[in-house]
Amino acid sequence: MELRAGGVRTVLTGGRMAWGALLLAAPERVLAEGPDPTPAYVLGAVRVLGVRHLVEGAMLVRRARLPPPAWSIATDALHALSMLALAAVRPRVRPDALRSAASALTLAALSAHAR
Repeated sequence: MELRAGGVRTVLTGGRMAWGALLLAAPERVLAEGPDPTPAYVLGAVRVLGVRHLVEGAMLVRRARLPPPAWSIATDALHALSMLALAAVRPRVRPDALRSAASALTLAALSAHAR
């Protein structure tokens, strides 16, 4: 079964919003095992990322019948680059930064494909 472009966009937007809600509500559930307790600044950063995904998802819902905009793809690509840079300089958060980069690149690639 093949998803139509509109179906792909709906799944992407719904997935982004669900991911954002999880990041905001329970950031510790998505973080790799690290220092216990997790530093507050890490939890705060994950929550901010969750808010970004929720806001971006809400903006994409408003244009659900249109292809994903270039700014959305660029935002995910820039996030991935920032996480790769963080992984390079902060070994302590490297596993989480690499997972975040991978998820951002996945969203960017799927969104670009849906265009």
